[in-house]
Amino acid sequence: MLLHDVVATSTQVGETRSRLAKRDAIASLLRGARPADAGLAVAYLSGRPRQRRTGVGWATLATLPTPVGEPTLTLAQVDAALDDLTGYAGAGSAGLRSARVEALFGAATAPEQRFLSALISGELLQGAKESTVVEGLAAAHGVPLAALRRAVMFAGGPAPVADALARRDAAALAEFTLSVGTPVQPMLASSAPSVPEALAKLPGEALLDTKLDGIRLQAHKDGEAVRLFTRSLDDITERLPEVAALVRALPVGRVVLDGEVLALAADGRARPFQEIAAATAAAATPHRRPAISRRTMRTPRVPG
Repeated sequence: MLLHDVVATSTQVGETRSRLAKRDAIASLLRGARPADAGLAVAYLSGRPRQRRTGVGWATLATLPTPVGEPTLTLAQVDAALDDLTGYAGAGSAGLRSARVEALFGAATAPEQRFLSALISGELLQGAKESTVVEGLAAAHGVPLAALRRAVMFAGGPAPVADALARRDAAALAEFTLSVGTPVQPMLASSAPSVPEALAKLPGEALLDTKLDGIRLQAHKDGEAVRLFTRSLDDITERLPEVAALVRALPVGRVVLDGEVLALAADGRARPFQEIAAATAAAATPHRRPAISRRTMRTPRVPG
């Protein structure tokens, strides 16, 4: 599949306010996608490439080469180029990365350049969120939306599910379940007009807890192997070794934990949210990293 086809669909989606029209445009594209392209098409329309971090910043994207006149770039070529970008590290990596970006964008048309810039920078605005893309995927394959949403939640996003549906059939949805090591899309709370109305929606008794600002974290433990994921499903295990050590020491073999991580001062008081946020935003030096509360990981999800 050409990148041009995805860009054209993205443009079509952005030009209408009708949710059904957006869904139908996405479904039309996905019906004609080859199995090798389906996952990439869904990922790009969702606004996030398969490579969660490319190392390409605004400075690199500020000046782009002259675009070509005719579209030739395929999704596979774009994916391979982004793979290359994630592999550059160490001395000389900046130059290699700039050259690879130059080659990629030099093979793109003007609309494709704009799309790629937004995709890589995480600012693709087309009037369709991931939920709309999921609706289009369900329509393309004629599968129940509820079953598809469940599979997408366990897969951590729609791309793996799109790939499975394109290669097989609706039966593939049942294979997506809770799996230690694969981040699960977070369950989000919904608001209510008042406390009584909120309590009326909950069965049985309710427990109120103090709200302290931390970061949403998902921890996966399989024996000695531990991985930590943010709400956006980024792997930050290496940035929070204290949390990884706490999870590793838990008296359980395999578990998935979903909770809030707080930074505590020596007196046990919660430190400012900015400190723990900074610890996850970039690798911090050991003497600057705040201590992590042992009490903040809770509510285990055990596969079974």
